[in-house]
Amino acid sequence: MEIINFDRNNIICELANGRGAEGIAYLYNDDGHIVVFKKFYDKNDLLEVYRDRREFTAMEELYNDDEDIDNTKNKELKLMILKHDEALQGDIKILKRVYSMGKFIGFTSEYEPYKPLSYISKKKEKLRTLSLVQDRYEELNKRGIYIGDFNQSNFCLDGDRIKLYDIDNFKVGDLDFNVHSAAMMEYMNRCSDMRNIDYFCFNYFALSCLSTYQTDSILRGIAFDSPKFPHYLKTKEVLRFVNFLESMNDDTEIERTKDGKQKTLLYLLK
Repeated sequence: MEIINFDRNNIICELANGRGAEGIAYLYNDDGHIVVFKKFYDKNDLLEVYRDRREFTAMEELYNDDEDIDNTKNKELKLMILKHDEALQGDIKILKRVYSMGKFIGFTSEYEPYKPLSYISKKKEKLRTLSLVQDRYEELNKRGIYIGDFNQSNFCLDGDRIKLYDIDNFKVGDLDFNVHSAAMMEYMNRCSDMRNIDYFCFNYFALSCLSTYQTDSILRGIAFDSPKFPHYLKTKEVLRFVNFLESMNDDTEIERTKDGKQKTLLYLLK
């Protein structure tokens, strides 16, 4: 995987909604080619992005100086694996590693304007799209790759297929996730076996997509008490399923349909 040296003069602009938990995405000029450059946060970036926000202490812990080298090495190894994995060849294309003063600081990927799943508003289309997301995570899980952080901005509907974006936080074999969403943390509080983490997180992601409530509100049960929470998600079957998710542990067996797919929330909504 080719390496290029970072040149601040080649930054064109920061992408809209380009600031995430781990870094900032820019449009970048790589020798005449317009690409996306994701630059991972360093301590100075953290001070700028999370100044005067309660999240700073938590974010600072993720980028402890003692762990910085291991964290970026983890990222670099994962990107080199994911770039060549057959299951990801139709997704956003990882291009080059970016270094500054001999240190790995980020990577480039192809620039492809897209609409995230949040643009889909009709229930029927949401259900179809979520089913495609499920197909992707189950496909990846069979290869030892786990998404973990299900975010509408990280998926794009491309015909009858879901394209994946922002894949560098995936768990790949023994190379672990770098940051954890609320759903991931909830799962890891009760389970040490990561094989069902995507099943757990996907179901809360589906509830969030269908209700437009944030996942943490659903995890805390706040959304279910709201009169604006969709009635079709307040059935006894769905609430029983949510109770099942809340009781998951390492011994939990996931039921499957006749065609081998995991029985997720979508199975109850057909």
